[in-house]
Amino acid sequence: MVGVAGKSKGCKTCRQRKIACGLQRPQCVQCVRSNRVCAGYEREKIFVPVQPSAKDRKTVMKSSFDEVRKTASTNGASAGPAGSLTRDSKICPRVVGPATSAGAEILATATYRQYLLNAFVSCCIPETQRGQNKFRPWFVLLPEFLMRTKALETSSLAISAAALGRLYDDPVLIRESLKLYTQGLRELRKALWNPKLVYDDEILAACLALSMYELMECPAEAWYAYASHCNGWLKLVQLRGVDAHTSGIAHELFVGLRHQGILYSMEMRQPTFLSEPLWMEGPWKDSPKRLLDRLVDCLALAPGIFKQSDDFKNLRSRGLLDSALDVTRKCWQLDTTLQSIYNDLEKETPGPLYWSVLSEEDNQADDPEHGKVFPVAFQFPDLSMAGTMMMYWATTVVLWSGMCELYHFIPTIEVDAVDAYCFNYPNCLRKPDSPCHCADLITTSSGSLRFDLSRLPPLGHRTDFLSHARNVCQSVEYCLKNPMQMGGAFTVTAPLSMVFETVKHDARYVLRTGYIYDFCQNWSLSPSKQSVTSF
Repeated sequence: MVGVAGKSKGCKTCRQRKIACGLQRPQCVQCVRSNRVCAGYEREKIFVPVQPSAKDRKTVMKSSFDEVRKTASTNGASAGPAGSLTRDSKICPRVVGPATSAGAEILATATYRQYLLNAFVSCCIPETQRGQNKFRPWFVLLPEFLMRTKALETSSLAISAAALGRLYDDPVLIRESLKLYTQGLRELRKALWNPKLVYDDEILAACLALSMYELMECPAEAWYAYASHCNGWLKLVQLRGVDAHTSGIAHELFVGLRHQGILYSMEMRQPTFLSEPLWMEGPWKDSPKRLLDRLVDCLALAPGIFKQSDDFKNLRSRGLLDSALDVTRKCWQLDTTLQSIYNDLEKETPGPLYWSVLSEEDNQADDPEHGKVFPVAFQFPDLSMAGTMMMYWATTVVLWSGMCELYHFIPTIEVDAVDAYCFNYPNCLRKPDSPCHCADLITTSSGSLRFDLSRLPPLGHRTDFLSHARNVCQSVEYCLKNPMQMGGAFTVTAPLSMVFETVKHDARYVLRTGYIYDFCQNWSLSPSKQSVTSF
């Protein structure tokens, strides 16, 4: 026979009868003559699964994570509900015995990676929130990446293993997460030196994942590592340019990076390119801003105001007064913007934004004699609304406390008579729209010139910024209850940290803020890593 040795080209019927086939098509002559059905010439495809040999087989101790695998095998790539995992069980399967063949190990690694990522997302975001456009944190996108780079593969596995290991008390996963984290750092360093990879979206995602691991696990010198990463990916985002972040996954990554970058710049009290008009508007040219994005816009202006207020110490007399009044003007503009955001939030929400219920959770700050620090807790329509409201309240706490400080500081500024008035004085007094402050100066009993505070708008309810600090604290219980899973903890960290850093140094309100300080501290949400300070 001509062809592959040992391979008969006859029809299936003739091969079964073990006779010579005429090879005619569509039916061979042998089948026609014998009045038989010719079964054709196509051979069935046989799939031979690659299995390790008997001597190389593993012994696997099953764990609760096997339930996730069973669910995933029936539902495609989804990992199943987090409820299939129990806190009393270990999530990581224990494998004993020699390693399998290379092909089987690669297959197992890719499959297990997908299960781990899906389980991580399942444990981070409640089922009712997943897939909704209004609440898609960047880490929800991890299972959607092709994982073409080792940097993203190892870094995403690191945060998944760490989060699930902590959630289900699995020390093996926690130890493995540290190994993956260090490997991820090496892979990221190599990728950043590769001109073909450095601008890839996966590298940006890897930076976010490693930063998230440092906040979650606090390895040695975590704050310095986190600060280094922030500086690094801020530079990377800037080099990629605005147009690289206008749509798709790149835009979602930018939104997550932007929030972290602004919080970091608030901590450093130094503005970055993120506060420039180009970067505050350009990435949204293809999609509208959410209300939370508009709130972050307000925070983006804070580092510049912080820096300007820090420079007060280098100014004196009229220069100091002008700068303080300029900061006050910017604060009032931010206040107007925040009020507009809140009004839009009320219009877009069909029901109440939040409502009160009796608190059910205990906190170490509670007093056995006087009862709970916060006997009332807030409930929200969903976690997205909770995060938006907490960020709104926290932003007003930072803003209003700063405005209170400015209103206490401005009347103490003494202006020298030599440079108290502008070059157009006294003609400027006849112009009601004059930009100078000559008409606002008064002579005190000591003969010095000071600004007349009555010329500024009254603070009104803004002096009670602690009420919004209490609102943030009363929202924590909703976010940390079991159905919210780990996403709730991620939601409260930034706003609670902003409140924490605002009240802890406020000597004027030390007695009133003591319980808020204790409450924030006892939640142990690492406020020092995402902290901000007041004006």
